[in-house]
Amino acid sequence: MVLSMTRLLCLFALITVVWTLCLPTEVAIGSGECKSTCPTDKAIYKQTCISTCPPHTRRLDTDLARYCIIDNEFNCLRRSCGDNFPFCYQANCVKACPEYTVTYNDTCILKCPTEAPYVTADQCTGLCLTGRKVCSLQCPEAHPFVFRSESFNFCLKTCPDFTEESYTQLTCSTKCPQSTPYLFNKTCQNICPDTHMLVLSKVSKYNIIPMCMHSCSDETVVDGNVCVEFCPSGKHLFNRTCVENCPKSHPHLYPRNQYIINHDTKHFGRAAFICVESCFNLDVDIPWIQRLYGWGNYATRLYKNVCMDECPATTKFDYNGICVKICPSNESFLQPTSGPTIKCVKKCSYIHYNKTCMNYCPSYAPYKMNKTCYKACPDGYPFLQRNTMDYTCVDICKTFYYDNKCVSECPKEAKYQHNITCVSKCDGDLPFSDSSVSKDRNWPYKKHFKNICVESCPNLETLDKDCVDSCPKEEKYILNSTCVPICYGNLPYALKQTTSEKKYPYKEHIQYICKQSCPLNTLIHNETNCVENCPTDANFIFDSICVNECPITNPINYTKNIEGHGIYQCVESCPKKTFFYNETCFDKCPENLKTHIHTCTEKCPNSHPYTHIQLIQKELPMIGSINKCLKACPVETVINEYFCDKLCPTDKSYLEQNRCVNVCRNANAVIEITNQGKKCYDRCPNHLFLMDGSCVGKCPDNRLIVGSSCKDIEKCPYHTYLEHSEIGKRCTNKCSVKFYLNGLDCELDCPPQKVIAGINCLDQCPSSSPLRHKDFSPKLRIHCYGTCPSDYVANGTECIESSQCQVENHFTYRNRCYEKCPLLTIEYGYKSCVSMNIYITFFIICILFIIIPLTLIYIATCFTGLSSRKREDPDTFDQVQQAYKEDQESNTTPLISFENREVESKQPEHLGSITIRSDIEDIMTELDDGYTVLVDKNARVKYEPVDKETHVKSDKDRKHANVSNETKDVQVEVLYT
Repeated sequence: MVLSMTRLLCLFALITVVWTLCLPTEVAIGSGECKSTCPTDKAIYKQTCISTCPPHTRRLDTDLARYCIIDNEFNCLRRSCGDNFPFCYQANCVKACPEYTVTYNDTCILKCPTEAPYVTADQCTGLCLTGRKVCSLQCPEAHPFVFRSESFNFCLKTCPDFTEESYTQLTCSTKCPQSTPYLFNKTCQNICPDTHMLVLSKVSKYNIIPMCMHSCSDETVVDGNVCVEFCPSGKHLFNRTCVENCPKSHPHLYPRNQYIINHDTKHFGRAAFICVESCFNLDVDIPWIQRLYGWGNYATRLYKNVCMDECPATTKFDYNGICVKICPSNESFLQPTSGPTIKCVKKCSYIHYNKTCMNYCPSYAPYKMNKTCYKACPDGYPFLQRNTMDYTCVDICKTFYYDNKCVSECPKEAKYQHNITCVSKCDGDLPFSDSSVSKDRNWPYKKHFKNICVESCPNLETLDKDCVDSCPKEEKYILNSTCVPICYGNLPYALKQTTSEKKYPYKEHIQYICKQSCPLNTLIHNETNCVENCPTDANFIFDSICVNECPITNPINYTKNIEGHGIYQCVESCPKKTFFYNETCFDKCPENLKTHIHTCTEKCPNSHPYTHIQLIQKELPMIGSINKCLKACPVETVINEYFCDKLCPTDKSYLEQNRCVNVCRNANAVIEITNQGKKCYDRCPNHLFLMDGSCVGKCPDNRLIVGSSCKDIEKCPYHTYLEHSEIGKRCTNKCSVKFYLNGLDCELDCPPQKVIAGINCLDQCPSSSPLRHKDFSPKLRIHCYGTCPSDYVANGTECIESSQCQVENHFTYRNRCYEKCPLLTIEYGYKSCVSMNIYITFFIICILFIIIPLTLIYIATCFTGLSSRKREDPDTFDQVQQAYKEDQESNTTPLISFENREVESKQPEHLGSITIRSDIEDIMTELDDGYTVLVDKNARVKYEPVDKETHVKSDKDRKHANVSNETKDVQVEVLYT
């Protein structure tokens, strides 16, 4: 274990070292960052930048870097590096030498050897210290000029601008001779030309040399014809030129104070004083100052022609920017500043005392009024309004006052507000004190307490005349509206009331109300307390009184479980629908006991051996249970040993006579898989089908129902039709009720493109039912009728609504639509025709009522006998009636289509309506497949196989029916109109 930990630590250290190492051509700065070389004030030691070389090294300073050398550090092995890394540096092959080295014979070294003293940097034209630098025996033609420093002989294309360039010697000299001291265009001159009259001392790393310039640089100013960094003593700066006296346009001297030094970012202020036009308008005279966050402490006061930060002590008053000994009368108020200077002003911004401006009144004159400080308030202003640091004299307080001082809140020693006066106690016309607490608008965590003297309390009052929302503990009882220590008088009983806040329902408030008597549904405890539930020390209820034990007259404890707590009532005997156990009545037996009739028992008796556990709902989310002893388990349960369960356990998953067993008794039993378990049958019940040794309630789509079996066949063996039902595809010789015959398929609904004629799905209506009726409930279907349904009339072969016929100004008569009423009919009501037979009959009856009496009168008075001459018989009544029928039939032609008015083909002279009367028993009974179709009260179809005896008897009846040629299936009766 220790060895493995050591290996892990070593591996971690190795990873850390590899991660922190720089490339061989780089150096590490103190922060761990890798750079190409160290800063100029640091030395390179083992690829690290350090301040001081170690003692065992020697320091080497070159133009490229400072290095701490160890002997033989730069010796490379005598082997060649590859093309990708051609250079050798400290025994490493690198792609390019470090910035601080030079190259000789593909080796990176710090200085060129004596046999190759010249170094050439071929990546730049001038003096270059970066890039590739190669040592050679002499300078190449492309870099002919030699520039000598203390460590290198540089070969350059051209000399630097701070050296004299010699074409004869091909050298770059850093000094000019005394006879020609000025450098101009890399040539030493004895005097500067007229175009470059100014002399600037050029400072470089290698020399300081005077150069002829056309203008001074930004870092210098002009003093005569010399560019200097700072004007000499006695001279001032004006327009970047050193002058002895400032011009009249800029007569004032602005000192080069600390403010100028701090804000002169470009170092233009190169003189002790600067000539300015005004001490204020510095943006014009000194535009090169970078203003940061305002001017700050700058010189704006003029004293003896010099701009100053502060006036001298002898002239300390500032009058319009000029230091004076005393302020004039027109600006006589004195405004102190942050320094010793005092400003003269016409009036003070805030307040003043003895003409000295102040931000607040001093302690010796703390009272303020009209911007003036007083030692005492003047007459007529007796009250003091407190400010942050002083008081204001006022004639009246806006809030309250105490001890002649205005206060926003009354102090503790006088916390009660009597109108606008703070008092220590409420009395007189406002004897009660009402207290309230409010939050500060600006500081919500700060509370304001308000105690107001009132005439009467809005809610409750104590004996000490304090208004309260709830009574204190020592006076917790409410007698009328007064808090008292105990209820007395005509209100001797105390009722506990608990209420909750609407906003915070979990916060409860308890009150004890004094009552004349305890209310209904409450109990008396300790003779005077009205309680909803008895306490534990007197938890029995007798005659609405809480007692610690039941009396002899009512010895039995009746325990009620209501809303999660028990009520113990003393009774003489157990009430109905309760359970008795151990001298106690229960609404529900305890959970460890079982219920048997009206008792609680630990074990069910032999007469009721089964235990049924019923769940009951308690307070959410609690669920309770009742263990009942039963003679037999309920129908919806199974028997698991002596318990009535909803389903069998996994170790007894089979059901035999509604009892959970391990396996079926019959080894060849068929199984029905239910939610309660696997039911065992010798053969499948009538409502199930046999499929692969199991009983199923529905056959899959890839099988057909033949008799009481689900068979894996493609078509019915000896049945005519295939019925598509909810239980599967059933082979049958007759469709069940609620099914339609569509070809050879019995379906619950006809296809939408077909019409319905009785129980058949047809392509078009038959001649026996030629009328088409569109039924839109629940979806569009076309039914064929012999006579249109109620509220519909025939228009050709279509059944239309009666209102539609009437809208077209046509007439309805006997469920048909006519252009006009037929013969022997008249218009009756709105667009309807009625037969005239009733009117003709009535007319005949009236005639008979007239003729018969006249005939009787004639016979009685004038009849003398029959004449002997032969009478001619008139037309018979049958002939008249036949003629009437012919006229009537000639007017029964139905109306032709409304819209095109074209003549449609006439219907048969006698259109009949077909009435289908089916024998329900024959339809419900299967012809020859042993399967019965039943319809329950909810119009749901059920299929049940018939018993073998019933099936045989049915076959005999069927044969007998065939012998007698009786047709019971469909009777058709044609009623002619």
